[in-house]
Amino acid sequence: MDIKNKKNENINNVNYQKPKKLFSMKFFLSFFIILFFISLGIFVGIFISFMQDIPEIADLKSYKPNLTTSIYDDKGELISQLYTEQRTLVKISDIPITLQNAIIAKEDPNFYKHSGFDIRGILRATINNLMHKKVVEGGSTITQQLARNLFLTREKTLSRKIKEIILSLQIEKYYTKQEILELYCNQIYFGHGAYGVEAAARTYFGKNVTELTLPECALLAALPQAPSQIDPYKNPEIALEKRNIVLDRMMIHGYINENEKTQAESTPIILSKFEVKNAPYFVEYVRQQLEATYGNSIYKNGLKVYTTLNTRMQNIAQKLFTLHINNLQKKIESLSGTKLDKKLQGAMIAIDPNTGYIKVMIGGIDFSESEFNRAVQAKRQTGSAFKPIVYAAAIENGFRVSDVLLDSPVVFQNENGTTWKPENFTGKFSGTMIVLNALTHSINVATVKLANQVGLTNIKKYARRLGITSPLGNDYTVALGSSSLSLLELTDAFTAFANGGMLVEPLSIISVRDDSGRTLEQRSVKISEAISPTTAYIMTFMLENVINKGTAKIIRQMGFTGPCAGKTGTTNDHTDAWFIGYTPEIVVGIWIGFDEKEPMGRAMVGGYAAAPLWANFMLNTYYSSNTEFSIPDNIIFKKICTKSGKLATKNCPYTIDAPFVNGTEPTETCMLHTGVQISNFLNEDLQSYDNWDETTEDGEGGEISEIKKQPIKKQQQKDEKEVEGEEEAPESTDTLNF
Repeated sequence: MDIKNKKNENINNVNYQKPKKLFSMKFFLSFFIILFFISLGIFVGIFISFMQDIPEIADLKSYKPNLTTSIYDDKGELISQLYTEQRTLVKISDIPITLQNAIIAKEDPNFYKHSGFDIRGILRATINNLMHKKVVEGGSTITQQLARNLFLTREKTLSRKIKEIILSLQIEKYYTKQEILELYCNQIYFGHGAYGVEAAARTYFGKNVTELTLPECALLAALPQAPSQIDPYKNPEIALEKRNIVLDRMMIHGYINENEKTQAESTPIILSKFEVKNAPYFVEYVRQQLEATYGNSIYKNGLKVYTTLNTRMQNIAQKLFTLHINNLQKKIESLSGTKLDKKLQGAMIAIDPNTGYIKVMIGGIDFSESEFNRAVQAKRQTGSAFKPIVYAAAIENGFRVSDVLLDSPVVFQNENGTTWKPENFTGKFSGTMIVLNALTHSINVATVKLANQVGLTNIKKYARRLGITSPLGNDYTVALGSSSLSLLELTDAFTAFANGGMLVEPLSIISVRDDSGRTLEQRSVKISEAISPTTAYIMTFMLENVINKGTAKIIRQMGFTGPCAGKTGTTNDHTDAWFIGYTPEIVVGIWIGFDEKEPMGRAMVGGYAAAPLWANFMLNTYYSSNTEFSIPDNIIFKKICTKSGKLATKNCPYTIDAPFVNGTEPTETCMLHTGVQISNFLNEDLQSYDNWDETTEDGEGGEISEIKKQPIKKQQQKDEKEVEGEEEAPESTDTLNF
């Protein structure tokens, strides 16, 4: 009985304990379920929080990195680039497989195996770095690096790393491995301002990415880890070591064999930077125009700008210009006997007279020392280089090349109580001379008298029609070039003479396209009639005579035989020397001087300091040009006496076949050289000019040396230098009395 009761009691105890254990299991299970959901909630909350700060990866399809704007010459060759990040996009198909393999071997050997995040890669990198006791391998995948470069900062925080992993997983979801690798190769930084493999190839090897060799690919693959430390320009030994590590990893991962590795390791690093800094003054001129239209987007939108520059001509001009300026500086020092503490400067520009295309632009001796563009920004007195505008106004108003001018002393009286007495370069007077010779030999006084007959209003009118926009003085010193103009301005005015009276607007940009090739703008030639075709030809004829017989005859002496015309110019105290010359195909303007407007020396006239550079340039660019200037149908030629301006006889010692508009030619025969006795009055009137020898060396031939001004009521003269540039305004001579 007792035994039975005890047994029943044990059974009851068992039944009582079983529900207690079941309750404990349910409790712990419920706890873990609740904990799981709480943890899940926290994780989801954190994930959602991170996701709110993560950009939409699908938009990566339309992502455009900062691109380089490329500037091309008239043949489509690259001359320069504008950028904040130097980058040129290339397709994955254009990236050598060797470079792809080098990058993968160095940065992410499991690139084609993982889904954006590689835990094995992190462990491998950690072990490898510990073994080498330095960082030789990174733990981030190519996808992670791409995510970081595109969307995140480089701060080393846990939150950034989590975002990086999330972004990497999303990128892998939306893009193929080839697309990811292409994005990476175009985005990553290689040092020296080079972003992407194409820019890197040009920066370090002076070639396109498609031309890279195995050793070069290995070096580029090593650079992204630490571009400044591995920089082969500064640290060649470190660069060589890092390159060889990449080669070693390429062999380990089966991309190259041991023989290829050994051969590549024995290859020295040969650097060659692809410089695209040609024509810096022209490029800056273009950049300013682009920035005015497109703003700062020109540094990141990858525009393609097609310009008018001719690289061959520019390079020839630059070489000759530098040599010429250096030789002139030595000549000035030799003549003065002192070493100059400043550099002689200059500018040169070439324009196609038919289109206005700027083919050459040099704004100074060294852009790196001075970015001031003396071809465009500087305004200097032009001296006699302005005279063709005066003579063009005269021809337009009925004057002929045979009309006689009197080169004799004259005083111009001003309203303010002073007088102006223009003088010739030689200080002498030649008496009567025809218009043709007055311009040929650049005679000041004869030119001023012609200007007085034409009128200041007419001179200014035709200056404006010929494209001169700078302020012009209100007195007849304008005729001698006292107003300050830019080289571009004056050179463009001469295009009307070369182009049958049609003035073209200078043009430097032909078209602009975006990075997809869509045309944003297409600039057209702007042309207008400035003077009549007959005036243009007559001016060309007279300016040909300047080169054949006058102040620029050094051009013929140097051997340039092609059709050409032009005018020299020298300002007071020889501070500026000019020459503007042209053929039917090109107009070239040259200015020489010091920035501070200091004298260069009496020998530095336009015919010596500027014209020879023009001749050398033409001999090296248009040496075979035989294109003649077009003669209008209503132009006829008559043989005239260059002394009297009348129809020549067999007794006239100096004659020339001169052009006239049909119906305006002389009809009277020269009476000066007939051998018949003429009146004493006529003899006296022509005597001084008849004794003038055309073959006499006239130097610059009439560049003004000084202006003498004196109060009317005082006998004592006061000498004053001619107005120089913009620093001083000429005294008014609006009212002129003889």
